[in-house]
Amino acid sequence: QPERSIKIDNQIDWSSLRAKIESVSSWNLEAFNTAKSLGYSSQELWNRTTEKQVRETTIAKLNDRFRNGDKSLGEYRMSRQVLALPRKKQKELFKEIQDFSDFTPENDPKGQHEMGQVTLDGVEYVWKIDYLDISMIMLSDAPEDINKTTRVLLVIRADEC
Repeated sequence: QPERSIKIDNQIDWSSLRAKIESVSSWNLEAFNTAKSLGYSSQELWNRTTEKQVRETTIAKLNDRFRNGDKSLGEYRMSRQVLALPRKKQKELFKEIQDFSDFTPENDPKGQHEMGQVTLDGVEYVWKIDYLDISMIMLSDAPEDINKTTRVLLVIRADEC
């Protein structure tokens, strides 16, 4: 496919693309050079990468907004043990969930801020956000779209898992 590579070289401003790629944390110069040497359209790779990042960033921002109290995005659900807590403790637990920011590649591999674990009075609690369609019957295929998705925040004690 040498002809394809030549055409791509003539169509793409490599220095501009290189600067864009280096500005994205998940890309580096080595990845850029590898993509270029394979003869793929780096513009196509760039578009796919940025689309995915934009989608995941949008989902993470919506999840953070929801977790921080915007109930227009969905509903909160609690296990029986969480419901059995006094109202004051429930508020403290949700404050811990709202304040949670310890997202790492290990506990948040997709970067969507959709789950976490907090401790209250020595008890571990797990929370997770699920994405359902508006009817809340099936999973949503577009969690980045608030017109197609209802979020459900589930909170349970870790020993209930």
